[in-house]
Amino acid sequence: MYSISEVKSLLEKDSIESIEMLVELLNNSANIEETFERWSEFSIDEKLKLCKVMEKVQSIPILAAKIAKAEDDLKVKASLVKILYKVGDEAVIEILAEFLKHPDRRIRANAVEALGIMNSRKIKDLLMPYLEDPDNRVRANTAVALWKFPEIREKVKQAFEEMLRNENKWMKASAFYAFGEIGIREFLEQLVNDLYNSDEDLAKNAFLALVSYSEKVEEEL
Repeated sequence: MYSISEVKSLLEKDSIESIEMLVELLNNSANIEETFERWSEFSIDEKLKLCKVMEKVQSIPILAAKIAKAEDDLKVKASLVKILYKVGDEAVIEILAEFLKHPDRRIRANAVEALGIMNSRKIKDLLMPYLEDPDNRVRANTAVALWKFPEIREKVKQAFEEMLRNENKWMKASAFYAFGEIGIREFLEQLVNDLYNSDEDLAKNAFLALVSYSEKVEEEL
């Protein structure tokens, strides 16, 4: 039987064992539904921990999208948006589309990431405008999400080239992240060259992207 006090106790312990127990508990559809129905009874810290736990559960109810819309704390809202891809109902796509317009960049970036994980062609038209988003993470997540559509890859590459030319170094750093996630051969030389960049952040992101790229190549072999 579901007990909110038990859930709170497990969250407080925050150990590997307690997290595993929570995942098992929340994999029960009735229990996870109850958790969202009683969402207001959790503190902000508890909500954030629950969102991390829910990244490991099999699925979450559509109620989570309604809770995300109503949530006041922006960090909690962003964390909820990030896991909405686990809702097994395409109706959640329209709700995620609303979050794409949110003024908070974390929420927009997480909405793009969630949509990108979903296996639906509906996301292509929804995400295309965000290749020009002013935020570096939103742009990079959008490029990664849209790469699955071969017919628009040239437009995605153009977006990457614009990010590399941008005066904001974080645009370039985020492009490096995306290269590693997708594994684009055309930009390998760029990554290798920037391993020796005098800017430590750019050099670090180039290195991490190359590591991610090599792991993907190994998986394909």
